[in-house]
Amino acid sequence: MYKRNKRQKKRVRQLNNTINAKNAKTFLTLFCLAAVTLFLSGCGQVREQLGIGRHSPDEFSVVKRAPLSLPPEYSLLPPDPNAPKRGDAASSEPAGRRAEAAVFGLDSSSATENMPPETALLERAGAYYANPEIRDVLDREAGYIVFYDEGKRLTERIMFWQRDRDEPVLVNPQEESERIQKNLEDSLPLNEGETPTIRRRTGLF
Repeated sequence: MYKRNKRQKKRVRQLNNTINAKNAKTFLTLFCLAAVTLFLSGCGQVREQLGIGRHSPDEFSVVKRAPLSLPPEYSLLPPDPNAPKRGDAASSEPAGRRAEAAVFGLDSSSATENMPPETALLERAGAYYANPEIRDVLDREAGYIVFYDEGKRLTERIMFWQRDRDEPVLVNPQEESERIQKNLEDSLPLNEGETPTIRRRTGLF
């Protein structure tokens, strides 16, 4: 009797172990399937975020023809293909005028009206026609001597202490005016007396 009960208990334990093993196996299988499903869905989202996935158009939702649209005003006429484009200010002027403006600059009032405000202001102020020798002009007006040595060679520039034989002579305007006034007061000819000149300073500095 005791041995029979012991065998029954042993069978019950084996049956329970078998059932538990089957349950564990089933649970593990379901868990693996769920994990794989989540992984695949996550991979699809990652591919979409990275732009790797391909999205083919739906053949039923593709529009073959653009939808019709009504004009804002029914009195509008169709555009003329030979008409000048909007915003093309140069097309309203003749070709000769445009060529002249491109070569010699835009100096007419009609051309400046089509310019931006800043460009038109600079054009009318003469900023594009500045004198390239304005510095020399200001130096002469201030009484400074402007020397030009662009045509000299390198040896002539190095031997700066030697004067040129054909060095230009600069007349002192103030002293020359005083000399002429004095000759007029003394009733002397204008060419009487020595003409005052500006002498170039010699030395290293």
